[in-house]
Amino acid sequence: MTRLRGLLRHNASNLGSLPPPRTQLSIFEAVDPEIRASFPEADTVRYVVRLHKSEWLDALTLFMVIIAMTAFGVSYSFLSQKSVESFRDNWEWIAGTAVLGLFAGWLLLKRHHLSRQALVLGNNTFGWWNGSQFEGITEYSSVREVHVWSQRVKLVTHEGNQITTRALDTIGAWPAANFIQHKNLKLTIQSAVESFDRDGFADFGPLRLSPKGPTIQGNSLLWREVESVSTTMNGVFISKRGGPTQWSIVPARRVVNPLCLRTLVYFFNGTELFLTEVTGVKNVSPEDFDRVCRSARGMDEFRLSDEQHLVGAMTQVFAIQIPWAISQSLQMDSALCPFPGEDSPELLAAAEAWREIARRIALSVRIPTSLEFLALPAEDVWAHAMTLFVQQESTTQVRSP
Repeated sequence: MTRLRGLLRHNASNLGSLPPPRTQLSIFEAVDPEIRASFPEADTVRYVVRLHKSEWLDALTLFMVIIAMTAFGVSYSFLSQKSVESFRDNWEWIAGTAVLGLFAGWLLLKRHHLSRQALVLGNNTFGWWNGSQFEGITEYSSVREVHVWSQRVKLVTHEGNQITTRALDTIGAWPAANFIQHKNLKLTIQSAVESFDRDGFADFGPLRLSPKGPTIQGNSLLWREVESVSTTMNGVFISKRGGPTQWSIVPARRVVNPLCLRTLVYFFNGTELFLTEVTGVKNVSPEDFDRVCRSARGMDEFRLSDEQHLVGAMTQVFAIQIPWAISQSLQMDSALCPFPGEDSPELLAAAEAWREIARRIALSVRIPTSLEFLALPAEDVWAHAMTLFVQQESTTQVRSP
């Protein structure tokens, strides 16, 4: 931790985002003219994610083409030396050769058609390109649920319409899903938090989150009992402190809105850290967060109106979560890495969680000037939080004897 903080202080001005992903996404260098012409004029194509190249289809196609060419060669050589009657006597061989040729041709056409299909992502809209036209253009704000598994992305709109892609490029499905979720993450998080206020929980498939903790199939943990929540290509893994290595596993196919889920994990962990700092009490629960914030309207027993105290509490959240988010980003599976030039989903999740914490605090007390950056978009929050964290660390080092 000490070495990591030293690294952050040394590179504070250059750590607005992590270095580019370790892998490159298989996308068009230049967007197909047909796609560009069919995409809404008011929008711009950002990424074109191709289908996953099927190795077995390529192998089968090559095999059938070789067999068909061999059969044609043998048939021509044999029949060119025979009479017309021989053609009639060997019609089965000729028909079989023709069938092989037609099948090989069909495989070639299918491979070409599949290679042209893609998920096309713009700044404000996205669509599925079937090789010749778009099967509908949808705005990101219309998406209610995002599922991603086995290199496929399933999207459900507020109207109940479903869009499910074929298997995308090996390192394209997760970046595409995160890109779509990020476009609407602020509203998705606020909707989930409102669900906590209204129903006491928010569902992410079989996994249910509440201010008390996660619940899966009737089994619950308190947040203070959770060691870690990890997201991989295979699903969500929850570990319990002092317990088994994996308390529960939720398959990726059953997880809804994985980026929103990740953000709420940061949110609940952040509220715990904030409460511990402002109350001085360990093992506090996120359930007490709103009550502590509302206390500022009365006696203000936790001194939330003291700007220095409030800034110090939020800085403590940054001090714990910044190194963790960076560590998780650096250890991220290559298939989960973002598109080139985009921010890591871990960093976006942490930043959006801080924004929501600040929004909830602002309902009861004025946010200090030094924390006003938390009202900025998530992608802009990270650099400001990093700077405040480093400044606070530097001040602490100076004051230390």
